[in-house]
Amino acid sequence: MVMRALDKRLWRMIRTTRGQFIAVTVVLAVGLLSYVSLNMTLLNLETTVNTYYEMTNTADIFSEVMRVPESQIEQLLSIPGVTGVNGRVIQNVKFDTGNELEKSTIRLISIPESGEIISSNYIVDGKPPAEDNEVMLLEMYAAARNLKVGSEFEVVIAGKHKKLIVSAIVANPEYIYLIEDEQSLLPDPAAFGVGYVTEQFAQSQLGFSSSYNSLVFKIDENIDEDDMINQLEKKIEKYGVIRLFKRDDLISARMVNEEIKQGKKSANVVPVLFLAVAAFIIAVMIGRIVKNDRITIGVFKAMGYSNLDIIWHYTKYALLIGLIGSAAGMLSGAALANQLAQVYTDTVFNIPILIGQVYPQYLALAMVLGSTFCIAAGFWGAKGIMEIHPAESMRPEAPKTGRRIMLERWSVFWNRVSFSWKIVIRNIFRSKRRVLFIVLGIALTFAITLLPFYMMDAFFNMFDEQYGVMYTMDYTLTLSKVVDESVAFEIGDLVDADVIEPIVEFPFEINRGWKSKIVNILGIVDESQMYHFSNVNGEPIPLPSEGIALTEGLAGLLQVHVGDEVTISSFIPGRDDESIVVTAIVEQPLGVNAYMNIGYMQRTLLDDGFVNGVVLKGDEIDAGVFDTVEHIKSAESLTDLMKIFEQFTTLTYSSIVVMIVASGILGFAIVYNSTIMSINERKLEFSSLRVLGFDKKDIFKMIQRENMVMTFFGILIGIPMGASMIDTMMKSFSSELYTMKVDSNPSIYILTGVMTLLFVLIAQFATYEKIQKLDFIEALKARVS
Repeated sequence: MVMRALDKRLWRMIRTTRGQFIAVTVVLAVGLLSYVSLNMTLLNLETTVNTYYEMTNTADIFSEVMRVPESQIEQLLSIPGVTGVNGRVIQNVKFDTGNELEKSTIRLISIPESGEIISSNYIVDGKPPAEDNEVMLLEMYAAARNLKVGSEFEVVIAGKHKKLIVSAIVANPEYIYLIEDEQSLLPDPAAFGVGYVTEQFAQSQLGFSSSYNSLVFKIDENIDEDDMINQLEKKIEKYGVIRLFKRDDLISARMVNEEIKQGKKSANVVPVLFLAVAAFIIAVMIGRIVKNDRITIGVFKAMGYSNLDIIWHYTKYALLIGLIGSAAGMLSGAALANQLAQVYTDTVFNIPILIGQVYPQYLALAMVLGSTFCIAAGFWGAKGIMEIHPAESMRPEAPKTGRRIMLERWSVFWNRVSFSWKIVIRNIFRSKRRVLFIVLGIALTFAITLLPFYMMDAFFNMFDEQYGVMYTMDYTLTLSKVVDESVAFEIGDLVDADVIEPIVEFPFEINRGWKSKIVNILGIVDESQMYHFSNVNGEPIPLPSEGIALTEGLAGLLQVHVGDEVTISSFIPGRDDESIVVTAIVEQPLGVNAYMNIGYMQRTLLDDGFVNGVVLKGDEIDAGVFDTVEHIKSAESLTDLMKIFEQFTTLTYSSIVVMIVASGILGFAIVYNSTIMSINERKLEFSSLRVLGFDKKDIFKMIQRENMVMTFFGILIGIPMGASMIDTMMKSFSSELYTMKVDSNPSIYILTGVMTLLFVLIAQFATYEKIQKLDFIEALKARVS
């Protein structure tokens, strides 16, 4: 009976404070929605990728070699721990677009004629090739080039056009993230794709009769991969090993793993932030309600209700927020998880399946987290009930002693302030806790809103820094084979380039103690006009004439500093390991590389005078000539990179909008709840102002001024708070693949300030109805009685 009476009052309390109740419930729901959806999305993505690997029998170890005879496959299969081996022929060829200015490369990969197929294709439509002129195309490339089963196209192999017919549209686990190599910035499915052809076609047309240039291995799950790689390297070294690496070092696998790793960091940080804010709002709100209900609580105690009964009554208000918010958050999060995972598999990556599951442990944990935070906040907010005594509470609380604030002593300033502004300033100084809460809440809103704007700006800056400052060439040409330096200059002259610089680029394994990394080392000419280096402090430095320069991400991975020695292991047969001193650590926003003086690199790691690439600069370069010039394997232009980047930004904008909406909800809830609490506490004050001639619009304007002052200080505090959060995020999210730097851009802070102000104004106008419905006469009667 007791609890039924209090429960009726609880529902009345919720009804009278429904705006605040809904606002804080939404904050809690958003926090738990992000927790459930992000964690379940990433877990579904991880499960999907692993299942995809199992379905397609994805290789454990990959090897690129110069040439290995077919007869050696059986010998490799006899190595203890090796459970499967496939030999393949892989070569990039030109896709004939019919437009000289449009470049497209297709990587042809042979399919084993018999036996177990490692890294098999997932057929989306069609069937495997039955004839030598048939090909299976990757789905993303086929879609980008508008090719379907039965479509015909031509490729250029050794200068000759070959017609191919699409027999199937497929997906492959090795190309979940479709980029040509580690130097490619972003996927461009129209410019690079993969086609799977018969072994007979590949060997006969690509010049690998009865041989392969790629090996893929399956190994026993109990065998250490690194030990097996060392063992395999010794076995196939004589065939000219170019690269030998495990699945986790595959570009696609690295991108997926990095996305999951970074996503898990966000999945646990953002929800805690929202839960903490919701709990703080609840604690303050219940504390204010308890203060306003002082007389009622005294009556409850006089009627025999215990402190625990009354505290639990108010805590149930918080618990209901927790239960409703948790239920809404976990259910919407579970529903959203599969949608987000679908975005990953269809848009970000190329995965033809989706294992969408609901994980009860996350739903249960979301309910526990939401309820626990709210119960704790409810008890904390209601603890003031313990100090209320029935006899004292029957009388209205004595008004606080008024005293002059600090600014009133500054008569030159104070005498120039209008009456309404004096009320605003006095109230701000006399309600320090409330003001502090709002100011910190607005600061947090500013900081969270700043993050997505910074992320977008940081990505633009990384792109501009790498392809506008560090690299300034117009074209990068990759040659089909190693040639003499003189050939590079001849190629440049043929295409009318103004500046021609030969380069050499080869993969090597760089070792430091037990740490190692396979990367491309680039040999650059002295005083290059197209490669510009800076140290970690952003100061321009020349490329040292001797030694090796490592990118900042690579140096961090290997834990080396300038002056340390690293061991360079070559994949070229007959080459010994070389110990080379690290002479510089350079900034490179995207990717990992090492750089050496081309002459020093040729003398130390290769042969004098030989190169395999050219970089060009000029206003009148004839790109249409590239296809007719011998030795040019592929050409990449800065314009192509810009187009790819523009496509990528459309995906990035959607994530920014989501983060801005989330921060807007947070800011709205803080300002709205605080303003409503302020209005409820100051009914008598506002009634007195009505007697003095103020109308409701004047009172609303006065509250608005208070909020604007607090917004100003909130933004001021939010600037260093946001900068600190950015610095933490930069350190957390930087990896070997990209290095994020904090560059102060005033326009971002201004835009964030405008957005924060907009959130505050929306919350402010949402309280206008409360002012209109205030019964000022009743407030005065209650005070008089």
